[in-house]
Amino acid sequence: LLQVQSYSTDAFPSQSENSSWDDVASFLVAITPTATDSKIWVNVSIGIYGCSSSSGAFAVERAISGGATEILPPHGVASSNRLGGHARADVKTSNYGHAVNFGILDVTHNTTSEITYQLQWCVHADAYLNRSYVDGDYAHFGARTASGITAWEIGA
Repeated sequence: LLQVQSYSTDAFPSQSENSSWDDVASFLVAITPTATDSKIWVNVSIGIYGCSSSSGAFAVERAISGGATEILPPHGVASSNRLGGHARADVKTSNYGHAVNFGILDVTHNTTSEITYQLQWCVHADAYLNRSYVDGDYAHFGARTASGITAWEIGA
């Protein structure tokens, strides 16, 4: 293990229904690899909550040295209106949510320049991170969470 960079938040970013990838505001991590052949393990852990019958898809977008962005390979295959991403969650009521955890091993960066990994989402109806849709003052379904993204550089 050569280095670890992380970002965590207890903020409440939200997203209205959309049909393409959008940034989760400020939800990114940057790392500068020490070798072109090192591997970068990117792990995402989020709490997603929605309004009634919401679903969300998630992907990590990569940019090298502030250049062009791409969904970090490998990812699911896009087809017709279906996006190719890394994870998804279905939320069936407005007071409950899901913990979504996933990781991707970046073996294709081939750089020692800074790499930024940005969380993307596409949701079926209004969705929130870290708080319920209602955000009611209840111990059990009013609980708030924290979410994060971490990048580990692993030597070749």
